[in-house]
Amino acid sequence: MKAAALHIPVEQRTALLVFSRSAREEASIKQLAPGKNALHVAHDLLDHTRSVAEASGLDVHWFGPQLQKGADFGERIAHAFGQIFALGYARVMCVGNDCPELSPNDLRLADALLHQSPMVLGPSRDQGTYLIGINRQHFTKEPFSSLDWSHGHSLDALKHYASERKIACHLLKAKSDLDQANDWVSVWPTITQSSVLYRWHFIALPGIEPIAPSGFFFFPEISSAPCALRAPPLLAA
Repeated sequence: MKAAALHIPVEQRTALLVFSRSAREEASIKQLAPGKNALHVAHDLLDHTRSVAEASGLDVHWFGPQLQKGADFGERIAHAFGQIFALGYARVMCVGNDCPELSPNDLRLADALLHQSPMVLGPSRDQGTYLIGINRQHFTKEPFSSLDWSHGHSLDALKHYASERKIACHLLKAKSDLDQANDWVSVWPTITQSSVLYRWHFIALPGIEPIAPSGFFFFPEISSAPCALRAPPLLAA
């Protein structure tokens, strides 16, 4: 958080909620790389998200599995929003840990828009969401928890939530996220050399040809075995 923000009352600030699985859960469910490298990818995605969140200048609240309460995904994410709003924040933005395109500037833009609009959504290209922002007076826990959070439906469900309440909803630029192994094909062009994920240029990921190592040392347990594709809900229960 920027030093200047410390002088702004919490009732006027935006909180950034990172709602995340553990790296081991992410690796087991999504299998984004062959063999044990799936866990390395999951750790890198977490590191990327942590770096982006910390550079945003927002108050960051990380909700890993140990803090998530509820019988399904809807209950867990609604509980997390409720917990952060209970701290007094005026606005809460939520991201996961599976969008390599996400940058600190994206978060700062979303925050600026959330000062002007009651709700801001970052749509993913598979009709899910990589960012959900809402202000305090328009968050209602029970209908929020009951939305259809399944893969390919959460964006429409959240837009319907806004429409039913007659509140303005600003849509950010669509981005790709990593929900299954073949998502690398659309995500790969967005990864720059400065990203921790760039090292995955040196292994054959599903649908991606590796580049020459050029002196780059990589993990010793690389496996070229094909990875089983799984397509769990984008925001799985």
